[in-house]
Amino acid sequence: MRAVLATYDGVLSGPGRSQTVPYARGLAERGHAMVLLSYELPERLADTQLVAEVEAALDGVPWVRLPWRRRAPGDLAAGVRALRRVAREHRADVVHARGYVPALLARVLRLPYVFDMRGFWPDERVDGGLWERGSAGYRTWKRIERSLLARAGAVIVLAQRGRDELQRAGLVADDRTIHVVPTCTDLERFGVVPEADRVPEARGAGARWVILGGTSTWYLPEAMLDLGARALARDGTAVLHVLTQDDPAPVIAELARRGVPDARVVVRSVRHADVPRWISGATAGIALLRDAPSKVASCPTKLGEFLACGVPLIVSGRCGDVDSLLAEERVGVSLDDVSDVALEAGLDRMADLCASPDLAARCRGVAERRFAVSIALDVYERAYREAVA
Repeated sequence: MRAVLATYDGVLSGPGRSQTVPYARGLAERGHAMVLLSYELPERLADTQLVAEVEAALDGVPWVRLPWRRRAPGDLAAGVRALRRVAREHRADVVHARGYVPALLARVLRLPYVFDMRGFWPDERVDGGLWERGSAGYRTWKRIERSLLARAGAVIVLAQRGRDELQRAGLVADDRTIHVVPTCTDLERFGVVPEADRVPEARGAGARWVILGGTSTWYLPEAMLDLGARALARDGTAVLHVLTQDDPAPVIAELARRGVPDARVVVRSVRHADVPRWISGATAGIALLRDAPSKVASCPTKLGEFLACGVPLIVSGRCGDVDSLLAEERVGVSLDDVSDVALEAGLDRMADLCASPDLAARCRGVAERRFAVSIALDVYERAYREAVA
């Protein structure tokens, strides 16, 4: 196939860097002629080292970059022009639209497209407090959503529960296939790093609890710091690593208010390539999320990344199929809420889990069976054929 992989989220950081780039490269390695089209923040485009790293990771896949100006009409118009040009020059058979905006661009241009919808974006904006459910923006995008699903050559979601919700709401016919692809992980980049190759702060026998990012709309930073402080109170040798782009001072101050001294906290801004060297060998990751209805269609990027490094997680909130996966595979703990009682019970359950000598191997095994990029590529190839047919 000749395909344009278009994304509105950008690939210079975050999920785009960890997923979209390996997908584009992997599909090219399977013989598909790929072009990547992405919107990027201007300040990240100005980081020449970061751009060079992504170009190297794409390994020859052409990459067309559009600056995201945060002005919807101008961004959409620029996207239509760019996608029209790229699809024509590339003689594209299909557009792989990751998200609502690229799907809308393909729909406007009447190009065959795969609607890789990721999550229920209009509903996420309501749950995130950005829109009101009765607002013009929400109503408009819900109408667009229905049209995009009806016209898509193939539909992909992140979770079985997301697929079930689409069918329950009558947005996709019962006899139509809805493909499920979780947020997969590049297992060549994320793996169990030997102690000698980890950063110095991640070496030694002491317990380490890790918060990776986790300050966006969907996370509960106060509850995560509460859980980290409780974990440290149980073990005098443990430390808490907070890997975030945010200012470290407020994090340290909040932990101090919880009785955690500076010496037991490490707050760092870490490049994506270095994350495995920080989280390998950790006791557990902490990812407490808000309980929002729209998140039934989601799958946290860090789930596969932690498991690939042999590290279990404590999570909260209804987020896709995460709770059932952790329970079935015994690679983490899912909390029903973030009350004091629930946090303490979660730590008890994690302690029991960590007593298992094969936990790290089990985590890695789950990542290989359920989050490998090759799994996503198999589904994408089927979706491409379906869309073109």
